[in-house]
Amino acid sequence: MGWEAFRAGFPMLAEGAYLATAGGAPISDRAAAAGRAYFDDTLREGDAPFARWLGEVDAVRAQVAKLIHASPNDIAFVGSASAGMNILAGYVAPGAHIVSVVDEFPSVTQPFLTRRDEVTFAEPTPDAIADAMRANTGAIVVSHVQFRSGRRLDLAALARIAHARGALLLVDATQSMGAVPLDVGCGADAVVASCYKWLCAGYGAGVVYLSPRLRDRPSPVFGWRSAVEPYGLDETRVDATPSAVRLEMGHPPFAPILCLGGALTHLEETLGFDGVWPRIAALDAHLRAEIARLDLPAPITPPGQSGIAVFPRADAADVKAALAAQGIRVTASGGYLRLSFHAYCSEADITAALTALAQLDM
Repeated sequence: MGWEAFRAGFPMLAEGAYLATAGGAPISDRAAAAGRAYFDDTLREGDAPFARWLGEVDAVRAQVAKLIHASPNDIAFVGSASAGMNILAGYVAPGAHIVSVVDEFPSVTQPFLTRRDEVTFAEPTPDAIADAMRANTGAIVVSHVQFRSGRRLDLAALARIAHARGALLLVDATQSMGAVPLDVGCGADAVVASCYKWLCAGYGAGVVYLSPRLRDRPSPVFGWRSAVEPYGLDETRVDATPSAVRLEMGHPPFAPILCLGGALTHLEETLGFDGVWPRIAALDAHLRAEIARLDLPAPITPPGQSGIAVFPRADAADVKAALAAQGIRVTASGGYLRLSFHAYCSEADITAALTALAQLDM
């Protein structure tokens, strides 16, 4: 199989060019079926299948671990990347200095700002981040792929910088997980990601990777399912399970997690996890060739970074609306037009969008 088989699982792609994955992706029929099966279960049987659902959640946990080269014991499910980053902030001592980057997504830094931690916003390069480090820096907190520019940060370099100062590297991979190669062997201490963008699983679930280094530390949160024997229901003890499940605290959001399982199964059985980035890289190369052919301004995103191409435009919102009228979905925010292409996109989608842009600029 290949990218065409992957694309065929997304019925809405027949309606036009979808270049808005960085805002939110469609879900596949396989993902929808997995979520629907859960609701059908509850409709017919109440919570009688509860034990089976827990087993299915653990199977999805293993799929996520495989995707990012982790152990299933390292993976927890939360409601969103924002929820995950708020939990991870608890692993950093209050009052510590934090290093992030300019134009970072707000939910990456807000958990620290709300504690009144001092946050330095450096340029998104290893050298600039290293220069911003201090003796009391507790963490580097960044997105793997930057939403505003589409640039990809060198996580291995940032891990070395953080660990040399005794700090943590906390990463939001919402704009990369499922699209760009992500191996937690890079040294990240923890990674969060929402599932409604490049993982194509809809809203309602996020994933957390918690490294063995952090799993050895006391958990900053605790709920009844954080316990090593949760169904012992012992209200007098707080013995945490050694796995990342300690962060889940209560019952998992079954439907969104099972949708994620369906999404990952569809991806693995059609294109394969290792086939995603080569396809996106080929689309990126096609985009740049078409930009040159049509004599359009180049995006601010360097080649080969991600599935995102960002164009500064004061009229970005108007252009987005004009493209939507032609069946071409893109995103716009803050004076930037963003084309984002997953492996389910075709070269024709990109050519159609860029041709329409060229015509609008005539």
